[in-house]
Amino acid sequence: MNLWIKNTKGERSASLTLVVVTFAVIILHMTVSIFVNPFGIALAPFKAAEAMIVLGPLLGLYWGRRQTDVKDKEVTLKHK
Repeated sequence: MNLWIKNTKGERSASLTLVVVTFAVIILHMTVSIFVNPFGIALAPFKAAEAMIVLGPLLGLYWGRRQTDVKDKEVTLKHK
């Protein structure tokens, strides 16, 4: 069983999978933190700055990988 999410080219992408999973966890934490003590579990309050500290580098990784893939293909096409 393969757990990687496919990118727009249909290729498996670890960086896209990390971004999607992290985003889902952040949204879940934001939603659950609206309630005071859901299910008797004390959660830390949601802080957008901390969420962006985690999500920002992952988005940079994903977009950087996409840009690198585009540049590699341009260089390959020029040398043919």
